Amino acid sequence: MALKVSGYSSTSLTYKTVEQGTVTQTADVDVLGTSGTLYSLDLDNQHSSTVYIKFFLSTGEYTAGTSEPDLMFRIAASTSRKLDIPGGLPFSQLTFWANDGPNTSDTDAPGGTVVVIAVCS
Repeated sequence: MALKVSGYSSTSLTYKTVEQGTVTQTADVDVLGTSGTLYSLDLDNQHSSTVYIKFFLSTGEYTAGTSEPDLMFRIAASTSRKLDIPGGLPFSQLTFWANDGPNTSDTDAPGGTVVVIAVCS
C-alpha cells in the first residue's frame, strides 16, 4: 500500500491522517511537506520478528543511516501499539522508517509488513 494522506476539517478542528501500509528501511520523508503537531500513532508489526519504527521530526535533511531519530518505538513480533499524545508533539517535518535493529546506523529492512497511521494537525 502506498503512502496515503487524508485531510478533514470542521469549524473547530483540522486534522490530517497519514497512512503507510508498507513501512520499510527507505524513509517516507517529510510526508506532509509542512510542520505540524502529532496527536496519535498506530504502529502495527505484522512480521515474525521485532522491528524498530523510527521518526525524524527535526528541521534539516534526513540521511539514511546517519540521521538520529527523534522517536523510536520497539514493536514486538506480531503486535500493534496505539499511542495517544493528548497535548500533541510539535514537529518541523514528519519522516519515518523501520529497521530490524535500534542503532542509528542500521539500514536493514524490517523483513515484513509494518504499518504506521499518524493523526496530525
